[in-house]
Amino acid sequence: SAAGARAEGRLKKVPPGHYWTTPPPRYVFGEGHALQVEDWRGVEQVGSVTKPGKVGSSSFYRLPGLVPVETVDRILTHCMQSTDYKVDADSVDKTPTFEYYPFRDGEWIDLGMKSILEDALERRVLPYVRERYGCRFCAASDILVRRYVPGERRTHAVHFD
Repeated sequence: SAAGARAEGRLKKVPPGHYWTTPPPRYVFGEGHALQVEDWRGVEQVGSVTKPGKVGSSSFYRLPGLVPVETVDRILTHCMQSTDYKVDADSVDKTPTFEYYPFRDGEWIDLGMKSILEDALERRVLPYVRERYGCRFCAASDILVRRYVPGERRTHAVHFD
């Protein structure tokens, strides 16, 4: 038993990913404020977290409805059906990555995802990013999809790329 092993001075080795059965906590956003970007009107919600071991915080944004529900459903279906997920060891925690790049270095790799996502990216996401950060030439470089399902990865340790 683990208690017996500890009593004898040996610790039971915990396998990578042992915490995968615990879903991450859900962040609760406030109400947000009205926003218009080109022809889209909606709400921008702002979140903030303290950087572990660092001074300061990081802000992030959520825009409910920016991408139409039908498009989101098609994206999720496509992601669930994809067989392109890599399972090589992650550089952060050495467990399988369960990730794939439908868009890499400014080029579409997954043409099925392109047909679903390109319009929302060009007409909704990029105009918002350009306005939010005051960068009229901002462009997408990569789109990374990570799979988080029960029995596989459920979290990803805090890290800096």
